[in-house]
Amino acid sequence: MPVVSQTIALNEPDLAPETLKRFSHGGRVYDQVSGLGAVPDVAKIDHYGLVVMMRPSVFLSLCPSLESERRSPNPDADALAEMLAAGQIASMGFLALNLADDDLRVRSHEGRHRTDFILRHFGDEPIPVAILFNGERARDVTPHDIVRICAGLRRERTSEEPRPPMIDGPLFDRVIHLGQDFLVSEMDTSPTPR
Repeated sequence: MPVVSQTIALNEPDLAPETLKRFSHGGRVYDQVSGLGAVPDVAKIDHYGLVVMMRPSVFLSLCPSLESERRSPNPDADALAEMLAAGQIASMGFLALNLADDDLRVRSHEGRHRTDFILRHFGDEPIPVAILFNGERARDVTPHDIVRICAGLRRERTSEEPRPPMIDGPLFDRVIHLGQDFLVSEMDTSPTPR
């Protein structure tokens, strides 16, 4: 990692419920407002969803494969890799789901190329990933929903893969939700009224 990026990371707060807009994790800075790939809903993740600690390999297994893109030149992906290699700050990636689905699946995503870069250059250590919901807000998501998501999701559908496989969990272990930072294994999943 470039020295500039390491210096910046030393001056940033660690990932915590109160630092979701900009924080340091694993020697990298994540900025959800102005980092590469930033989107408004992730900048307000404490209102729109939750953050999980997920291995890059798991994130990539839930998204359409990058293999077909690797077979031909991709100037945008190459430029992104160069910016990240130079220490440019990025936003965390996201997965979007709909909790009303009987069979939970990824509806959309952002951040495959950033995550692939992290996997190739820093290894498969868990990284922060935003989970967004179609129609629900963070306050609507119950501990039972979080455990259900962690247990497994169907990969995002594509025209090349109209019936994608289920990716079995656990997909993550640490969650930041509604101002709390906890392990899924320690969650109280008693029924709660909706």
